[in-house]
Amino acid sequence: VANPTAPVVHLTNEARRGDTLLDPAVADAVAAGAAPEHRRAVVAFGHFRVPEPENSAATAPLLARVFHSARAACDETSVSVMNCDADRGGGKLTLTAGVPSTTGDDVDRMLHCCLRVLSDVGDTGIRFGVNEGRIFAGPVGSPRRRAYTIIGDAVNLAARVMGHAPDATLLA
Repeated sequence: VANPTAPVVHLTNEARRGDTLLDPAVADAVAAGAAPEHRRAVVAFGHFRVPEPENSAATAPLLARVFHSARAACDETSVSVMNCDADRGGGKLTLTAGVPSTTGDDVDRMLHCCLRVLSDVGDTGIRFGVNEGRIFAGPVGSPRRRAYTIIGDAVNLAARVMGHAPDATLLA
């Protein structure tokens, strides 16, 4: 049952397509007024480098290549892209399995997803840290500005594990 006090979210058909920056499962959860909850999930943080951060002509296609590889791998494995951030020297991905929905084989799906991205864009020095545990997930914020987020020790540990992973590897 949708939350009757949740704000109404209108998403265009284009915003629901998999080739946009908004993950379809996350968009559906927000549109349905998903309530925040504590649950088990698998979280992966990925970090990638850009070899010439000053060269925007070379950086933009690389960022697009990493994002589209992650999007395709997530679509194949029913993993969600929580966010993709670019910074001066590269960027990071946050992926989830088990949030906003689960199929029961979250660990396997996440590992397959990350390995697919590694095989596609491993030359970017991408590295993944993966962790499973209890997290808080759901929409946060005011009715005018909401975001779907994940919070908790399991999320933080996934980020720390990624920090120890060598380039072009997955550490879980």
